[in-house]
Amino acid sequence: VNIINNAKTQRISVCNACVKSSECTFSESITALSADFVSIYNQATLAESLGLNHICGIGYRKALEFLIKDYAISIHPESKEQIESSLLGKCITDFIDNEKIKTLAKASAWLGNDETHYIRKHQNRTIQDLKRFIKATVAYVEYELSFTEAFDFLNNSQ
Repeated sequence: VNIINNAKTQRISVCNACVKSSECTFSESITALSADFVSIYNQATLAESLGLNHICGIGYRKALEFLIKDYAISIHPESKEQIESSLLGKCITDFIDNEKIKTLAKASAWLGNDETHYIRKHQNRTIQDLKRFIKATVAYVEYELSFTEAFDFLNNSQ
């Protein structure tokens, strides 16, 4: 990673090639569901690649919130305002129906919260666990989106 420090302005510049090499790619369905999730997750990944270990976890936690809330809105559009204004934990409990997504999202939120607070509650877990749980959450959300698409296809094709 090429980092260019400017001592006068205390700004860090990163070459474009470095930015591109740290981006994660997500499926079309995840990007369509939550472009903000993809953007925030990639910003957190860039922060991590630059060694900004005190802020990248906060970014991953924020990315998770966008993914979960956008997914919840997609399955409960009538509750959009309530979902947007609710805390992440309540949103997971009240609006995520799939137990696997609910479990992974809750575990991710707990680890993400550790990244934002002064005292870590889960000392034996790391940022790698947070990222692994978020990636699994993404996979299950993607499976649900694909299932819904296939279900709709089968029921509307006849």
